[in-house]
Amino acid sequence: LLGMPETLRPLLVADTLVRFANGMVYVFFVIVVVEFLSVGFQGFGLTLRPDAYFGVLLGVEMVVALVSMVPVARAAERVGLKPVVALGFAVYAVFPALLIVAPANQWVLALLFAFSGLRFAGLPAHKALIVGPAERDAGGRVTGTYYLVRNTVVIPSAVVGGVLYAMDPVVAFGVASAIGVLGVAYFVAFGREFEAYA
Repeated sequence: LLGMPETLRPLLVADTLVRFANGMVYVFFVIVVVEFLSVGFQGFGLTLRPDAYFGVLLGVEMVVALVSMVPVARAAERVGLKPVVALGFAVYAVFPALLIVAPANQWVLALLFAFSGLRFAGLPAHKALIVGPAERDAGGRVTGTYYLVRNTVVIPSAVVGGVLYAMDPVVAFGVASAIGVLGVAYFVAFGREFEAYA
């Protein structure tokens, strides 16, 4: 496909499935926290409404992402890129199902969003897997093609998720996680590690 290395295709397929799954329900995360679960925060002398608490949860997610990036990058040097990328994909995949069945508890949601932050920690390893098989001086072209194909296929995900969410939020989030798990399984089965990074 447009000069993309053959070894990169399993990563592209898996990543597209995982991102499609995330795109189906990502916009509904705030609705689930604020309305479906209606969870605010009380503690440490603070009382936050659900909408304000959702902002805190996003902050928790980003802090975990930032704090975990360096240790995860070091882990990738020891165990290889593929396991780290697979872990990130797995977090993407299971988070929707975990969120929609979570109890309406402020601490459970804090733990869930902290867990969600781990999906970002593997981004450097993911980018290395994209550029790794590219021919010399072709990394930019390969990366651009990769993201163009992935992002184009993912465009309709929000519509699919919206239709399912209108029917039943649990179904929408469950289907999203099922598609994400399919992507993880595909990557584990067919994804390639590259010796230069292993």
